[in-house]
Amino acid sequence: MNITIKTSHYELTDEIRDYAEKRITGVAEKFIDEDRESVVCELEFARESKHQSGPIYYAELNLEVDGQVFRATAQEETMQASIDKVKDEISKELRRDKRKRLHSVKRGGQKAKEMIHGKSDAAQKTITEAAQDHAVASTPAVETRDHGEDINKLQNNVAYMTSDMKNMVNEI
Repeated sequence: MNITIKTSHYELTDEIRDYAEKRITGVAEKFIDEDRESVVCELEFARESKHQSGPIYYAELNLEVDGQVFRATAQEETMQASIDKVKDEISKELRRDKRKRLHSVKRGGQKAKEMIHGKSDAAQKTITEAAQDHAVASTPAVETRDHGEDINKLQNNVAYMTSDMKNMVNEI
């Protein structure tokens, strides 16, 4: 990960630079995948020239991960405090994004599992409706016969296809 640091009205010391890099790198390692080369990190430090006391140190962090931008700002009484606050805000944003991505993947997997195992009510209704439609469509209107055998054959075919899908998922 490449960290770019910019300052305004503030003289950056090695101590502050190391402190900031350590904090931001720790957050990035925790929430961002192994491919850290695609991460662009820009830090900006400033000292408010209008104030003499109170929260006069400003820190801003812009973190771009795969085209998605995360931004946090803080204004505190010391530069270390503003860096810590920015780190906390950006970790909150990254945690929320990671949770959202994982939740989406899990829900998709859960739906696929339900469809494979036939536990989904909608999937079961669709199979039954398809079997009945097939039985009705394959039988001439003049001829009357029991469609139970056709429905059983269709359900067996669906069960066979489902077991093939299970094998494919297990291989993945």
